[in-house]
Amino acid sequence: MSSRLAKIIFGVLLAGSVVANAVLVVRHQRLPAAPTEGRTASVGKAQLAPARSADVAATASEEASPWAKIPSAELRTLADRLSADGVPAELMRLVLQRVSQESIAQRRLAFANRSELAPFWKSGPPFQGPFRNDSEAQVALRELVREQSEVQRALSEMEDASQPRAVAAIQRQYGELPEAKIEAIQRIQRDYEELRNQVRADRAGSANGPGEQAKLALLEREQRADLETTLTAEELFEHDVRSSRTASQLRGRLGGFEPTEEEFRAIYRAQSAREKGQQGASAAPSPRIDYSPHALVAELEGVLSPERLATLRLTGDPSFGMVSRVINRLGLPPDTTRQVLALEREAQQRVGALRGNRTLSADEKTAHLAELGAEARSRLTQTLGPRGVEAYEEFAGSWLRPLSGQTPTLPPAPVR
Repeated sequence: MSSRLAKIIFGVLLAGSVVANAVLVVRHQRLPAAPTEGRTASVGKAQLAPARSADVAATASEEASPWAKIPSAELRTLADRLSADGVPAELMRLVLQRVSQESIAQRRLAFANRSELAPFWKSGPPFQGPFRNDSEAQVALRELVREQSEVQRALSEMEDASQPRAVAAIQRQYGELPEAKIEAIQRIQRDYEELRNQVRADRAGSANGPGEQAKLALLEREQRADLETTLTAEELFEHDVRSSRTASQLRGRLGGFEPTEEEFRAIYRAQSAREKGQQGASAAPSPRIDYSPHALVAELEGVLSPERLATLRLTGDPSFGMVSRVINRLGLPPDTTRQVLALEREAQQRVGALRGNRTLSADEKTAHLAELGAEARSRLTQTLGPRGVEAYEEFAGSWLRPLSGQTPTLPPAPVR
């Protein structure tokens, strides 16, 4: 056995031993359930729960520690002990995560053992299972889920914030916002996510019904209002261009376009302005939003170059996504996609004209199609290279196959 393999096995066994011992210690301790006082049971901005007393009472030294946000005094004590013993942070996160899971599982089991199961012929509201007739258990279980989420979030934040990857991740999501503003945004997001989960847990009837939609829409508007109060107009734009639903949709649809940062910001502004116009003109509470980038060409005249506008217009082509992926894999410039699609359209138009030409015999059509195929491959080779043409034909260039004597995929011209 190599020394490297022996070290890996020893490390795994050591990690398992530490986790097991930590779990055994905590099994003899009862972790108190998360407090429920101060939590709101209704929906509305004016009724949002105040800050938890435990958070307010945190000392300056606790706030300085990386695990101060863990919502369990026992887990924080265990973290202190592991840290004092020199346990690496990565292994410490593993231990605390396992201990937290064990504790929450034991507390959930305690509620399950005391609750009566619903008869097999009756069904309770979704996600409540055997606790359908135990309102106290339902509230406590929601608190357990919340606590587990907060533990996971706190453990994920234990990574050294000075590490380059952590800094890059924060800047990608929040830009250059001050730390206090970032924490305020995260607090708003957590509070409203809890309220949304509460709306879903308290639903009566089918999921996503009109009543639930109205409550969720209200929460979305109130969350937006809180963000607008917390951030300046410039900070709000920087938040939205990174983290909004619109930005996420555009990132997904602009993959083949490969925008620069300046281009993405310009496209986002145009899309955001269009959305506001659609929402103002619609009587529906949540009008359907069109996220098609190619529909923004008119708004971006004079903002993007003519070549980039032409490429943006092609994002509406059904073949664009596949062709752009092939071009990306070949390591070619993004604008190559536009050149290839233009050649493809030209060739297919000429194929259609040949097949509709009644003055040509079948043999003559076959010969002309072969010549067209050879010409198309030659032009594609100049753009993509020999290996690039092979990859293109395999994944995105099925229209070339009928020009090679294979079974045609285009329908014959209609008889008039």
